[in-house]
Amino acid sequence: MKEAIELVEKTFRDLPQIIQPPKTYLILPKGDLRMMPAYIPDLGIFGVKLVTVFPENSELPAVLSQTLLFDDNSGALIETIPSTELTAIRTGATGAVAAKWLCDKERVKVSIFGLGVQGHYLIKALKEVKQIETIFAFDLDESKRRKFRDEFDSVVIDTPPKLACQQSDIIITATPSTEPIVRKEWVPEECLILAMGADAPGKQELDLEILTNAIIICDSIEQAIHSGEINVAISLKIKLNIAAELSQIVSGYFEFDKKGKTIVFDSTGIAALDVAIADHQRKKSVKNSAGSYIIGWRDRKEE
Repeated sequence: MKEAIELVEKTFRDLPQIIQPPKTYLILPKGDLRMMPAYIPDLGIFGVKLVTVFPENSELPAVLSQTLLFDDNSGALIETIPSTELTAIRTGATGAVAAKWLCDKERVKVSIFGLGVQGHYLIKALKEVKQIETIFAFDLDESKRRKFRDEFDSVVIDTPPKLACQQSDIIITATPSTEPIVRKEWVPEECLILAMGADAPGKQELDLEILTNAIIICDSIEQAIHSGEINVAISLKIKLNIAAELSQIVSGYFEFDKKGKTIVFDSTGIAALDVAIADHQRKKSVKNSAGSYIIGWRDRKEE
């Protein structure tokens, strides 16, 4: 996970040299297809991640993805990389990089809403950059709450969400909600909110009053306006303080005083990170006799 975080941080720093059109959507009767292209000159590759989101899937995961990598000299397809798990790793690493740069505290208490695969990787990555004292964990599925408690140290699953958030330095939302699940009165004056769940128009995890009183940092402002946490507020023409993109902060082009501030990081997922991680995965992976990939990001103790 540490290696993924370092790669994501480097890619954010290099983003001004990367060509990355916005994510596009093909809306279908039961789901959607998302296309995320990027060209990374330093790697000599360009690529596109193709993501399908079909919420009603029962036999298959709701989200499936592949990343196609191409040579920038010939346009030839180099490899197709299965990217469903890599997407979760990328998102977890993105949250960790945001926490590193947007929260000055080293020891933190965390509230997390949404304990699926993405929630797992967000906490795993956060533990690489922060010392976590307590994790207040919330999910509608009781089995996921118990599993989360068994998997991570210092997990509390029975604290009321308002009380948990009021004690937290970092609040993470990783759900598909279309209604606010975190209220303004729950949020401390100085707090970082990692809004990781909203990834399509109409999705929303935070009370609009949180957004109107926060400094907002995005992975991509253009994508966030369309389909990130701020998309509902923007559609309602609510004035927001959208201060910068995370790449500007990581690169040292934008600085601000974080003390006493509520900061919202709006993450929609950007193609450059997916292409960079897929290419790194290609170089690390070995094909078995069946032609499938062995994921190289896992720590040895997890295999």
